[in-house]
Amino acid sequence: MLDIHKIEEDDFFRRLSIYLGIDTGFYLTPNAGQSLLVRFRLATVNKDSERNRDPITIIIEGSNSDQLEKGASWKLIYNGPSGIAKNTHRSTYGDFVDIHNTISYASYRFLVTKKRGIDVSVEYSEVEFYGSRNCSESTTQIPSTKGKYCIVYPC
Repeated sequence: MLDIHKIEEDDFFRRLSIYLGIDTGFYLTPNAGQSLLVRFRLATVNKDSERNRDPITIIIEGSNSDQLEKGASWKLIYNGPSGIAKNTHRSTYGDFVDIHNTISYASYRFLVTKKRGIDVSVEYSEVEFYGSRNCSESTTQIPSTKGKYCIVYPC
């Protein structure tokens, strides 16, 4: 059974630790509205002893439904490496991972499907989503990146 937690966009401006297991994660609806997710990256936690908790493979799904908790509305966008498999350093970002997605979504769900070692839980410190949306102006709009989540909108 999936263990999914709703994350408000503002939650990522406070310290947020994810201590969950396989097939767990979060979903969120960015305040900026519908967007096209095109890449992401994760960051590892700071403790060397928690290296075995690094998520190695993940799933990202999108939805335009207003009934996200029911689960049926999620569409697979990405299923593959998290970008931190080669990264064994602590408190650092993994590689950027490009997503070949052509559909804009209002909400996104992030699930961990495999971790580095045999520890019970999964732990990561940051997730950054990068995307684009239709802009009425020719300027680039970039929300605050002070927290653990950001989605960047190049216009």
